[in-house]
Amino acid sequence: MAWSRSLAIGGVFGAALIALIAGFVLTDIKSSKSTLYCVASATSHNITTLNASHPKAKCFRVENGLFTEVLADFPAPSADEITYLDGHVLPGIIESHGHILQYGEMLESVFLYEAASVEEVRERIKEFLRKHAGEGYGTRDKWVRGIGWDQKYFGGVMPTAKELGADPELADLYIMLDRVDVHCVLTSNKVLDLLPNPLPEAPPGGVVINDPGPGVFCDNAMDAIIFPVAPKPDVAQKTRWFKTAMAELNKVGIVGAGDAGMRPEDVAILEDMAENGELTMRVNVMLERNKDLKILDEPKSLGGNMLMLGGVKLFADGALGSWGAALLQPYSDKPDTSGTMLINETDLTTVVKHWYGAGYQVNVHAIGDRANRAAVDAFEKVLGPNCNGCNQERRLRIEHAQIIVFEFPSLFLSMC
Repeated sequence: MAWSRSLAIGGVFGAALIALIAGFVLTDIKSSKSTLYCVASATSHNITTLNASHPKAKCFRVENGLFTEVLADFPAPSADEITYLDGHVLPGIIESHGHILQYGEMLESVFLYEAASVEEVRERIKEFLRKHAGEGYGTRDKWVRGIGWDQKYFGGVMPTAKELGADPELADLYIMLDRVDVHCVLTSNKVLDLLPNPLPEAPPGGVVINDPGPGVFCDNAMDAIIFPVAPKPDVAQKTRWFKTAMAELNKVGIVGAGDAGMRPEDVAILEDMAENGELTMRVNVMLERNKDLKILDEPKSLGGNMLMLGGVKLFADGALGSWGAALLQPYSDKPDTSGTMLINETDLTTVVKHWYGAGYQVNVHAIGDRANRAAVDAFEKVLGPNCNGCNQERRLRIEHAQIIVFEFPSLFLSMC
């Protein structure tokens, strides 16, 4: 069975849409041949460069997929063959919210998007293992990783480790599979064997699923219980994932991204890559921290103009599909829960104040209406009364703002 890689990009990179505007497409952009493009009308058309010193142009040259020359006027008659443009060209997309390292890892994992049953999940894992026979997957030091399962295809019931290991070929393997929202993992019995018996209680902001059976851990429970026993990828692996991810993103026109949550040690890898000229896209990093920990005196540019650390990403709640988004009312399809705050309201305000005071843009993941209210309350307390545009400089920001109550839009606008 085939499944679309675009689902994978969509899952980790939101809605990165490539538009071919006015029907014009640059053909053979990877050709080594130098091609000169000019606007069709010298009087009514311009090329907008976004370069303050040369804001307008009439022609540009492309070679090996790169813009090699921009001309303010038409060139003098020459042997160059000119291709005339009558439309718009978008040379590259900047994606505002993605996860580059996770995307690279995902490309080396089992694709489970739209798997219709746990049985299909098992079949896809076995197909992956056949493809990678002899590479050591499923051992203690090299777990089988996958992403994309969704219990809505399983009758709305969370899968279990027992179901995952029902196939004898998988029973003795270490397996960890991310849910489609990357807010829960399904683990195999071999992984559960690494944990205390009985299983640890869920930490604040986390959920350990035991009904209909163990195997799924969500949000802070992943961080506190599962990730500490999982193999740790080394710098070489992470560097490969970064390179693989950027190459795939470049293929669909993405030349820059805001990475919505990266750990300090992974930022350091990107910094080394930037200094070595190995970045093929510009990256603006949000540091992933829910703790009051400052690693830099202030935001700064790293590795020239290819890497910028200017923001911090905080997580107020989980995701809707795994019943982790924090709501003001119980879920209609799971009335025994209203979701999970990953950080309490008081601590959220404290951490926002700390990072904002250190000069960072603060971005808060908030999907449910309770989490959005907590984020807005924190912002109001940090900005103070009578803000009058004070949020424009660093733009305290909510990531997602998915479920909001009627008064929120006016509160959002009051802080703009």
